[in-house]
Amino acid sequence: MSRTLPRVLGVVGLIVIPGALAAQAIDTTFVEVDGHRVALYATGIAGGPTVVMEAGGGSWHRDWVRIAPRLATEARVIMYDRPGYRLSEPCDSARTAERVSRELNLALNAAGYTGPVIMVGWSLGGAFARVFAGTYPERVRGLVLVDPAPTGFYPRMPRDYPDEWSLGVAEHFSAVFSDSTRRAEAQELAAFDASMAQARASDARHATPSIVLIAGRDDEVATDVISRVWVEELSRWAATRPRTTVTIVPDVGHHIPAQAPDAIVKAVIELIARTK
Repeated sequence: MSRTLPRVLGVVGLIVIPGALAAQAIDTTFVEVDGHRVALYATGIAGGPTVVMEAGGGSWHRDWVRIAPRLATEARVIMYDRPGYRLSEPCDSARTAERVSRELNLALNAAGYTGPVIMVGWSLGGAFARVFAGTYPERVRGLVLVDPAPTGFYPRMPRDYPDEWSLGVAEHFSAVFSDSTRRAEAQELAAFDASMAQARASDARHATPSIVLIAGRDDEVATDVISRVWVEELSRWAATRPRTTVTIVPDVGHHIPAQAPDAIVKAVIELIARTK
């Protein structure tokens, strides 16, 4: 089957004002990858390190609007919308981590961002970032994983805590699949098991310098089984990874990009300095 080569479809300049932050210029570029349009958003300095930010499941570049302006004086920051989200066109291909990573690499190259990058991934985006690093290890200088989906969590919960699983995570999956407005998210969840397996396999293919941010949760939330197992499995996995440091972000839940953006900015700047 023939495949459409990636190509630039257009560039638009615009301004985004996230909250009370000063206005930041953002260049929006549209490229075509495998027959569908992908939107990329760039801000920050040219000629410095390039930071690529991978959103969580069910989200798009909005995850990073509190972080990108704070990094703009240190790096070139690239955000994007995966297929079916916001300004990127939907597609019918399986949304596995390997597919997402391959398409991101094509999109970056088509938009002219061909050099080394620091990858930042939140939640499910953390699995995509891990696979990107394992697939293109020569390209990824560093990884910042923001409360990433821990691969050990998903088999453990239904095995050890079936009641909590059915009332918590499984309930979320069911809600997504029953909502026709969340098609892109449903496509990613349909490929979830494959993506987690690909993330596990990718670990053997790279030893990228990494910082893992784990949400400390508050005392009330941290006592529930889902939160406890999530932190345990994520901490266990991070301890097995070379050249990896772990930072517990206190008093926040899973949504670190919204609740503690400065923690992410600090980690990225630290990794930039570490990998020069």
